[in-house]
Amino acid sequence: MSPRLGPPLVATALLLLAVVAARGGSAIPSGQVGAAPADPDPPPPPPTDSGAESPNGVLDFISGISTGLLLLVVAVMLLIGAVGLLAGLTRRRTRAALPELDWPSTPTDPDGATAVPHLLAATRTARLALTANPQGTPTDAIVAAWLTLESAAATLGTPRAAHETPTEFTHHLLTTHAADPTALHSLRGAYHRARFSPTAVITPADIAAAAQALTRLEHSLATR
Repeated sequence: MSPRLGPPLVATALLLLAVVAARGGSAIPSGQVGAAPADPDPPPPPPTDSGAESPNGVLDFISGISTGLLLLVVAVMLLIGAVGLLAGLTRRRTRAALPELDWPSTPTDPDGATAVPHLLAATRTARLALTANPQGTPTDAIVAAWLTLESAAATLGTPRAAHETPTEFTHHLLTTHAADPTALHSLRGAYHRARFSPTAVITPADIAAAAQALTRLEHSLATR
């Protein structure tokens, strides 16, 4: 169950519990103002069959059953909500931190020996972030993976042409350094669908394909 459902379930259960607590109570007095006084000598009630249960008794029995079922539903909702909240807190506390890779803190020489290791580290970071059970949706994960590459490309010190978008610049830079073109095209296509297509449905299978593309990019950069 998603941890986001925990607080709404708890709130709904508490509301139902308040409704149950209010059953049988009324702010309206049972007597009417100005009613005629009761007859001091009321006539005796008609005889009833001792073996038949009174209608009020049946109604009370049904009301008791419905109240019990409602309390059971409230208890189950509270339990589910508490489990959802606990699962969310546990997931935040036990989430594994991604390894910190050695990225250059200063712009590198795009034509020198430091550019390829820099891009390789960015590709590896993107793959680890994509496959380490990321928070959020598969769409967010693929977008974040590509933006990691864009961030690395922006720190290489190569000026981006005026007609290039950050995505085009990153694609051009990786192609310049002999990154696998098929893998790069696959990853860029997944990023475009995830970020710009309102009807695209990104699934775990797309995550696996993007991770495979990043692996091929790593291999091509490492063997350059």
